[in-house]
Formats: sequence, C-alpha cells, structure tokens
Amino acid sequence: SFPRMSPAEEVRADYETAGLSPLAHPVSFIRPMLARRGALDIRSLERLGGVGEPTPRPGTGPDGAPRTRTGPADGRKVFVGGLIVGRQHPGTARGFVFLSLEDETGLLNVIISPDLFAAQRTEITQYPFVVVEGVLQCRDLTVSLKASRVHPLWVDGPEASGGSKIEHAAALLAAPPSRDFR
Repeated sequence: SFPRMSPAEEVRADYETAGLSPLAHPVSFIRPMLARRGALDIRSLERLGGVGEPTPRPGTGPDGAPRTRTGPADGRKVFVGGLIVGRQHPGTARGFVFLSLEDETGLLNVIISPDLFAAQRTEITQYPFVVVEGVLQCRDLTVSLKASRVHPLWVDGPEASGGSKIEHAAALLAAPPSRDFR
C-alpha cells in the first residue's frame, strides 16, 4: 500500500488536477511563517481599510467634488504574502501592471508602477508566491496595495511551521498558473 499523503501533498494534487482544492489554500500552510515575518492576511487588510463599515451618503462634498470615502489605514505601509493568480499589463495603463494576489482569506489588487516593474520584472512575472510590501490605498470600500517591493517567497529550514521541508515545498509547488492578460 502507498503511504498516506500529507495535507499539503493532497492540496498540491488537487491543484495539479483541478486548479483548486476543497481542503485548504496553499498559503494556509505557510501562514505562521508569513505572520512571523510581519505579513498580514488579506482579510486583515480589508478590516484596516474599513471594508464592512457604513458607507457615506452619495453626492458631493462642500467643495462640489464627489465624495470619496478613505479607510482609516489609507497610506499605511504593510506586508502581505500570497499567490499571484492574475497579472494584467494593459496597453492603456501607461506601463502600470496589476496583480491579483490571493491567500486563504481573500483577494487583493496590487498596483505595480512602471519603474518597479522594470526593476523587478523577474520577481513579478516568474514567481507564483510573493510577499509584497507597499502602501494601502483605501477608497470607497476598495482596498488595494501600491507596491514598493516584491519579494519571491521561499520556504525552508526552521522558518517553515510544522511539518517538513518537503511538505511546505509541496504546498508551494501546488501553485496553479496565473491568468495573465495584456
């Protein structure tokens, strides 16, 4: 008989065959390591940004400009780790690139400036798992992250929480290909 697969290996097999898993998200296996590095989960960023709070009345402010609601953490520097599930590089965006970053709690839009893309093209286009540092933008119930740096995510040695190096490598290798658009 074959040895039983670890949970991370089961998730990897699910992602390889179906592109998703009902058991867990690959990032959940490395969440403790991300937390030790100071990376927040996406749901926490939404809470910081005021998502779920009452919305302001529509209309305009005293100066006649449209009312825009900024969240309490607008402008705050944060770190977030996750799986890049989509990259967009529209020709009409003046060189900006947009990432969809996913973890076990949600999805986050990441804005990459043309200068950052030029400096970190490999990290942004070749690595499925990354830690992004940047500044939160919280506007009208939408939270996004304007990136200042992108770090490829490697899991090794004692930093990997519980389980073995092989289990964590299996979770990272479970990454489905991202959906990339121009």
